[in-house]
Amino acid sequence: IHRETGYRQGEAAALGNLGLTYRNLGEVEKAVEYLSRALVIFEEIKSPNADRVRQLLEELRSKK
Repeated sequence: IHRETGYRQGEAAALGNLGLTYRNLGEVEKAVEYLSRALVIFEEIKSPNADRVRQLLEELRSKK
């Protein structure tokens, strides 16, 4: 819905939440996929959340 309405912050948050859910389920590849998509949007809209998502991605990638 956020994507369809153009609400980029909401779209990024939803993608990030999916990434966190996959991380909690131990599905690292899917987590990285969704968090990466969230990061692109957070960076585009210059959200302070980009730093946290970037940090999470670094942690996940170091565990591979």
